[in-house]
Amino acid sequence: MKRNTLTTLLIITSLLFITCVADSDYTVPENLGEEENKNLTAVLDSIDSNLLELKSIKALKELYISGNKPLKITSDIVVKGYVNSSDENGNYFREFYMQDARENPTAGIKIAVNLTNTFNKFNLGREVYIRLKDLFIGELNSGDGIITIGGKLSITNENEIESVSSKQIDGHFFRSEKAEIIVPKAVSLAALSAYDIGTFVSVNNVIFPRKFSR
Repeated sequence: MKRNTLTTLLIITSLLFITCVADSDYTVPENLGEEENKNLTAVLDSIDSNLLELKSIKALKELYISGNKPLKITSDIVVKGYVNSSDENGNYFREFYMQDARENPTAGIKIAVNLTNTFNKFNLGREVYIRLKDLFIGELNSGDGIITIGGKLSITNENEIESVSSKQIDGHFFRSEKAEIIVPKAVSLAALSAYDIGTFVSVNNVIFPRKFSR
C-alpha cells in the first residue's frame, strides 16, 4: 500500500480533527466606517478605565465545564481574538473561530452566529472584540468539548446553546481595522490536546493511506 506524507493545516475543532482550507486573501478594508470605529473606541476606552474587564480566551473557557449547563455571562467582560477560520470555501456554516494571538496561540474558541458568509465580516486574521454580557458560554452539542460563544439557550435542550442572532451581533461584536496573517502553530500529531481546540495548527509528516479504485 502506498502512502503519502503531508504537511496538514488544521483548525482543531475536536479531537477527530476537521481539516480547514486557509484563505490566502488578506485584503481588508482600510476603514470600517465612522460609526463602527466609534463603537470600538468606546469599548477600548471602557477597558482602559476599568468599566469593562478584558478577559483572555483561556480564562473565559475556564468558566465553563464541558457537559454542564451553559453559563450566561452577567458581568461586563470582553474577550479579544483573531479570526482563524473562513467559510469562503464552504468549510464552516454559521460559525467562525478565533484565537488569542496571531502566532503561537494558547487558546481558541468557537463563535456560533446566525450569519452566512461570515468571511465578509469576520475575515481571516481580523481582530475582534466581543462584549459578552447577556451572551452564553457552552456547547452547541452537549458533551462534544467544543466551548462556544452563543446567543441564547437552546429551546430543545437545556444543556446546549444556540447561535448569536443577527440582531445581537451589532451590540456585542466590535471589529478592529487590524487584520493579521495567522501563522499556524507547528505541532506533532501525538502532542495535540484539548488545549489546541479552536486554534490553527500545522501537523507535519502526517501519513494517510492512498485509496485505490478497483
